[in-house]
Amino acid sequence: MRTLSERVQTELTGSDVEIVTRNDLENILKLQKLAYQENAVRYKDYTISPLTQTFEQLMKESENSIILKVVENSTIVGSVRAFEKDRNCYIGR
Repeated sequence: MRTLSERVQTELTGSDVEIVTRNDLENILKLQKLAYQENAVRYKDYTISPLTQTFEQLMKESENSIILKVVENSTIVGSVRAFEKDRNCYIGR
């Protein structure tokens, strides 16, 4: 049986959705912080994990998960993270 990573790599070939590389992580983190600003303002809580996550933490997270990016006109406009555990796929920010 193929792993989740192998299945994703096969199915996304030639698409605008791509697996993130280490070089993308800085932009993913910037986009994440921008996307969660509205929640921080709404709930008056600037300590939520998407805003406080560091580059080092994201790098570590990327070692145990698959991070996908959506690219339009050479710009990352979205991302999603997933990991597999006990044959289940868990999806996060």
